[in-house]
Formats: sequence, structure tokens, C-alpha cells
Amino acid sequence: MSWCPKCKIEFPEGLTECSDCGNMLVDKLDKLDTLDKLDTLDTLDTLDKLDKLILEPVAYVDEEIAQRLVKLLHFSEIPEAIMVFDSLNQSYEVQVGRYNYKKAADLIRIFKENEFDANYNEDSDFGTEEEYTEIIVPATNTYVKTSDRYKDNLSSAYTFLICGCFGLLILVLDDLGIIKLWGMSGISRILLNVVIGGLFLGFIIIGISSLRYSKTLKKQATEEEEFTTKLIAWLNVNLTIESIEDSYDTNIPEEMKYFRRVEIIKKKLEDSYSNLDEEYLVKISDDYYNNLFPTA
Repeated sequence: MSWCPKCKIEFPEGLTECSDCGNMLVDKLDKLDTLDKLDTLDTLDTLDKLDKLILEPVAYVDEEIAQRLVKLLHFSEIPEAIMVFDSLNQSYEVQVGRYNYKKAADLIRIFKENEFDANYNEDSDFGTEEEYTEIIVPATNTYVKTSDRYKDNLSSAYTFLICGCFGLLILVLDDLGIIKLWGMSGISRILLNVVIGGLFLGFIIIGISSLRYSKTLKKQATEEEEFTTKLIAWLNVNLTIESIEDSYDTNIPEEMKYFRRVEIIKKKLEDSYSNLDEEYLVKISDDYYNNLFPTA
């Protein structure tokens, strides 16, 4: 295998020139060149530590798309990004450092949404749609709405109550001889009633406790929805598409605009609502972005 020292791209054997920049290929890529822009270099102060850099595959694509992804990742301050030919799968792996994996996955998700989902057609230069189904599209936000937590908690409460009541009913019917499940008597039956009855009684107690907590969650969910509506209305008045687009240099790759726009929305919210939970802030920013810039 050969490498381009400029593009940080691996090429199959037999090639001597980079198809992208025209540079002569080398047999080995200098890790110091690959990592010269990493913020972590302050801590990676020895060659031994550099040798321990762990690269992980973040996408499996063809050569053309891999080259574009590597360029995008380099532009986005992930200089260790490389592409490696996988002879087993006959495709290219785009690899990044473990500490940059999530950032790279987010960028690739936006790249996929902008390039493949929006622009794919039968005559597209991207080839068949199936070729790109392996591009990783991770979830980027972990915030769970209080209304969803309320529904989950209420469902769990009813499940525990039903199981507990049904279990106790079966136990009583067996003790009365109406049904015969275990066929025990004496000490064994008493022990069974204590253990199994205690278990089902515990289910009922958990169910009742969850029902009480559900009332609190329901109130919080109502307050959150009202506050979210207030935030969106405030953003509609104070942050338009025009004001967002005037706040950054638009001469950047299309897939990078998502991050610039969301960053502007988030900053606007932080300036006026400094006490918002970080995950909730990201969720609102992302939702407002999707309202302003819906995917075609």
C-alpha cells in the first residue's frame, strides 16, 4: 500500500501518484505530519504516545466519497482522518481518532443528509443508493422530553400494578384450591406464599410509587411544553434565517453550515437563557434549525 503525504489517503499497490493532488506516493505516512494540528499534541509528548493513536473506521464508502469525506474532516479540524482500502469488502474505510469519533460521525451524518438523501437520483454521480447505506448516521442528541418520560413511567407503573395484582390473585386462588399450580403443603406452601407473595406485593408498591411520580412528571411535562413553545416563539422574533446567514462566512462546505447555524442558534439562547440544561438547549437549537432549514 502507498500513501499520499498531503491528502493522507491510502492507495492500492501499483499506483505512484495521488489521483487527487498529483503528489508522489510514499510507502509510509509520517504520523507527525498527520497529527500536526491536533489539540491533543500537548499531551502526546513522545513518539511512543503518538504510536498509540487509535484510529477507528467511521464510514465505509467508495474511493470518490472517501476522498471527499477526508477533505471535509481535515477542514473540520480532524487532521488525523485517513482513508484505507479494505480489500475484503472492496471499499474504503474512513478512519479517525477515537477522541474525534463522535464529531466525525456527526459531520458524516450531515454530509449524507445533504448529499445523498437530498440530491440522490438515477443519474447522480454518487452511483446507486445501496452503495451508501453503510455510512454511519448516529444519533446526535440524547435529550428525552419530559412528556416521553411521563409516558414511559406511566406505562411501567401500570405494568407493575397489573403483574402484582394478577400474581397475588393466582397465589390466593391456589391457596383456596380453586386452581392447582404448585401442589405444595405445610411449611413449603407457607414459604412459597411468603416469598412469591412478597415479590408480587413489591410489584404493587413499585407501581403505586411510579403512579405518584407520574403525576409530578405530567406537571413538569406541561410546564416544559409551555416553555418550549415560548422559546420557539422568542426565536421566531429574534432569530430569522437572514440574521443567521449574515452571522457567518457562507463560503464553506454545505455540510459545515449545519454546525455553524446550530451554533448561532444555541449562542442566541445561551445569551438570554443562561440556566438552560445543555442537552435541552441542543435539542431546541436542533429543532429550530430543522424548522428553518428543512431537508429537501
